[in-house]
Amino acid sequence: MGRMHILALALLAALAVSALVAPGSEGSGDADGLLIYEINPKGEYEGVSVFNYGASAVDMADYSLYDGYGYITFSGKLIVEPGQRTTFCSKASADDQFSGRDRVYTSGTAGVTVDGKFELSNSGDRVYLLLGDAVVDAVCYGSKTIEDASLWSGRSVPVPASGFIQRIGAFDSDSADDWSVYMPGKTSFPFDPDRRYEADVTPFTFPESGGIPVYRALESATKTVDISIYLISSGNVYGLLAELEGRGVEVRLLLEGNPVSPKITDFLSQIRTVADAGAEVRMINAGDADSRYNFAHAKYAVIDGSTVVVTSENWAVANMNGKITKDPYSSKNNGNRGWGAVVKSAGYSDFMEGVFENDFDTSYGDTVDFLEKYPNSKPATLTYTSPSHSGDFKTYHTEVIPVLSSDSSYEAMRYYISNCTERAYSQNQSLTSYYANLGESSPVMMMADRAHDGVDCRFMLSSEATDAENQIMLINSSTLVKAATMSTPYLHNKGMVLDDVAWVSSINWTPTSIEKNRECGVAILSGEIADYFAGFFLADFERYYSYDGISVDISEIKSPYRSGEEATFSVTVKPVGTYTYVWDLGDGSDPITSSIPRIAAKPADGAHVLKVTVSDDKGHVKTVSKDYSVIDDGDSQSGPWLYLAPVIALIAAVAAVLRRHR
Repeated sequence: MGRMHILALALLAALAVSALVAPGSEGSGDADGLLIYEINPKGEYEGVSVFNYGASAVDMADYSLYDGYGYITFSGKLIVEPGQRTTFCSKASADDQFSGRDRVYTSGTAGVTVDGKFELSNSGDRVYLLLGDAVVDAVCYGSKTIEDASLWSGRSVPVPASGFIQRIGAFDSDSADDWSVYMPGKTSFPFDPDRRYEADVTPFTFPESGGIPVYRALESATKTVDISIYLISSGNVYGLLAELEGRGVEVRLLLEGNPVSPKITDFLSQIRTVADAGAEVRMINAGDADSRYNFAHAKYAVIDGSTVVVTSENWAVANMNGKITKDPYSSKNNGNRGWGAVVKSAGYSDFMEGVFENDFDTSYGDTVDFLEKYPNSKPATLTYTSPSHSGDFKTYHTEVIPVLSSDSSYEAMRYYISNCTERAYSQNQSLTSYYANLGESSPVMMMADRAHDGVDCRFMLSSEATDAENQIMLINSSTLVKAATMSTPYLHNKGMVLDDVAWVSSINWTPTSIEKNRECGVAILSGEIADYFAGFFLADFERYYSYDGISVDISEIKSPYRSGEEATFSVTVKPVGTYTYVWDLGDGSDPITSSIPRIAAKPADGAHVLKVTVSDDKGHVKTVSKDYSVIDDGDSQSGPWLYLAPVIALIAAVAAVLRRHR
């Protein structure tokens, strides 16, 4: 081969590669776990931070940040370790909450260059994280939007009145749902499945336990009791806390200052009794400053720095009646359906003590001293009656992982549900907003994805939840998740069984609970404890599950299909039986009727909606739909062909040159 032949072929190879990875394309997609983490558009210390959600260190040398006008680039070796945040600011001050942190870089430090055109607008802007020329992550806030649906969907992130915007968790839906407003003192612990603490765990349920394990754990205190809880209405619990303080135990109590119902003012006399006994009592969301959380909805206690009690239930009169209940379905007055765990673990206790200290701190202005808020409250006369029955509660040695809202509970939920291979059970008091609509971000749809792969997925919702019956019907008919409502006892639980993981928490399946509240949960890595809670769940489920219709799931569809290509579509229907299937391809062609759950067809080019109507001889009919598209490979918008066209032309030109050279 002559020298010109070699040069020509080398040129063609280089051009072909560059054509397939076009600037701004999605070619680089995977960014080693690096995502935009925070944006601070206001004040003189504006800037952007990134967070490494991956498992390996990332060198930012090949990355840049772009706001549509200017760039932040990195000429030196700047490493972002796993689980680490790195911030880039116009300038920094030790007194500023955004720039006065660790790993903050300004222009000219560590090879960082901030282009003079990179200026974040107070009213709205777009920020892109680039790897080479490819967009890895994108965010828009305020008045600016991103029209490219592959980079962003829906509304922009609202501009905060104060503070700055921060990513909620590692799951990136490329929408405003991933973001919240950061407030000083609002924790942001990322979920870490390797943050495991060895523990001895005693599981229990409400109403069966009558709260006895909680009483026994509190009674055992010799040094300290720190409690953060949405609501205590049990006078017996207040009586015990006053008694503990009286015998030298240092009691600190953090209550939600504005619970919805009943009101905090209904219990002022009981709280005052505990405060007068010497306990340090504070209320969060009761100060003059903006609140860090919509509600402090957690229910946990840290005892002697060695034991943590976590419950789904408030410590209410019925829940904490101190009596063993053998028939939980006999009356709503026995207490709610809920779960709890007593976790003896120095490591986990230390972690939760840090969370408590953060929220108990009055320096942020939203947490205030009870006696300052209600100086004229009058104490009640309280005594404590210890439960006469000790109960039979077994303890298991295992490991536990903390889960927190608004930090990263959604990420933790997605991690455990998506990794299920056998069972995924969930009981929840609430399912609201876009979670109830079964959009892509709904936890129910996480379960539906696993059900599609044969995992036994079951969901229970309180019968008193908003539009509960219609929500359950939607889940049963349009997914393979089996769903039921529960009436007695009142379902207040927020627990899950995910293979051999038990999830005990205060976290409802609502955007507020996951994204805006202070919530506490614990993932218990024990097949025995998972089986323990699964037994109670299945007893509830079998009692209340009554769906006798059909469930339909579109199980085979891809997008895009190629023009003229034979496309195949399948559905899965439960229960197994004989059905008639009517397939509307949505492309203007006549519907196709079949007796099997699969068809092959050649749809017309374009964006379509597949609708499949399934019916049986008992009168059950269900229609499901899903978007798909058919593209012409010659279309100018068809991926790499747009960039290969000039390469093909160049090949012809070079071939002509070679012929002339010969």
